[in-house]
Amino acid sequence: MQTLGSEIRAHPERFFPVPESFVPKVLASSNASIHSFKGREHASLYRKFRFAPSPDIPQMVFNYLKEKKEAPFALVADVGCGSGQSTPGLAPYFQKVVGVDVSEAQISEAKQNTLDANISYRISTAEKLPFENSSVDLVTSTSAVHWFNLEKFLKEADRVLKPNGCLALHILSDYIPLFYKDRSESISAVFKEAMEFLFNYAHGCFIHVRDKYQKLFELVPYTEKKRVDTMSETFPMTVTELMGFLESLYMYQTYKALDPEAAKEFLPKTQKRILETLGVTSMDTKVDFVAEFHSVVARKPA
Repeated sequence: MQTLGSEIRAHPERFFPVPESFVPKVLASSNASIHSFKGREHASLYRKFRFAPSPDIPQMVFNYLKEKKEAPFALVADVGCGSGQSTPGLAPYFQKVVGVDVSEAQISEAKQNTLDANISYRISTAEKLPFENSSVDLVTSTSAVHWFNLEKFLKEADRVLKPNGCLALHILSDYIPLFYKDRSESISAVFKEAMEFLFNYAHGCFIHVRDKYQKLFELVPYTEKKRVDTMSETFPMTVTELMGFLESLYMYQTYKALDPEAAKEFLPKTQKRILETLGVTSMDTKVDFVAEFHSVVARKPA
């Protein structure tokens, strides 16, 4: 008998399809309030409720890099590092790890939570990186590259990469199954509904998230490149943490900026549905949050 998890993986479009009405309400707004999520409050939510990617990801990238370069590797740039979820996982593999992000608030959060001596952070755009020509072994980005000016970023990555250096771009899948006793199917449906509603407030760049970076893969100019779609990680999350994850999403923050009163009601209503569907009252109840990652890795010619 096919399990819910295997059915979701085999036919994600049945569970998390791109809605026919997927017309983002925010495309390239100049309204500063829409982008207030870049401030300190949102950065704090991001740090508290976002998780590090699967440890298999940096290991996979390291192995790919080693195919044509010899360790030790001097420098990795984690571009769009946010509050530093993905950056520490790179520390064991490189002599120097530099996380860069355009948001001062996110960099501040990242610095406060960094213990590794070989990690540092800098405020920088992705399109003008603070590195010399041919100085970086790996340029990587997790759940961020779709925000960049892709043409300029890819040119800039090529500028700073060493010959045989690598580009590695990762995205969390837009469908996230939840597992809890015999309620997995019903709780996944509730969470799907909440996510699909919030996608109405996604920026136009989220088309890259929806297609799991396939268009981005096609844009990468290197001949030697591949997709990796086999990595996942299960995170036990309390209902409190699940709600915090939803609140930390850019889409929710945009909804909140556009319609504060409705957004204020969205979280408690969703929370109530989740608790009722689980058949519990405690916010400490844990569900399994299955995060699947899709990666694009490529190598600059020698």
